[in-house]
Amino acid sequence: MKIFILLTIFYSVGSGKSSLFHALFGEMKPEKENGVAPSIEINGNVAYLSQKPWVINDTVKNNILFERPYDAEAYKEAIRGSCLEQDLKSLIKRDDTEIGEKGVNLSGGQKSRIALARAIYANKDIYLLDDPLR
Repeated sequence: MKIFILLTIFYSVGSGKSSLFHALFGEMKPEKENGVAPSIEINGNVAYLSQKPWVINDTVKNNILFERPYDAEAYKEAIRGSCLEQDLKSLIKRDDTEIGEKGVNLSGGQKSRIALARAIYANKDIYLLDDPLR
């Protein structure tokens, strides 16, 4: 049985949610205190879902696989775990539907669910979700 960590942060706009995640990834350097810089260590593989979900101009399926080998069971679990079943039923070619430039033919929620499915399919140890219900 695999154990994973899910960190989701909800708070008001401008409170530093995204800054916390950027600090975890080393994109923001902490100030030294008494001459010593704090360090951050992450043990495990991380999947990060930003506030603004992104998609590539390709099929829904390829947006989820993101150049990883296809595993039918893992793919089915990613679809189920991200609640994409209804979305796929509404798309003409289901997961073979081509996503337009910047996801122009998808709603914001659909882009978020595709991004979540991509993270689930990646099968990481730690999932960081930056304001996923925005």
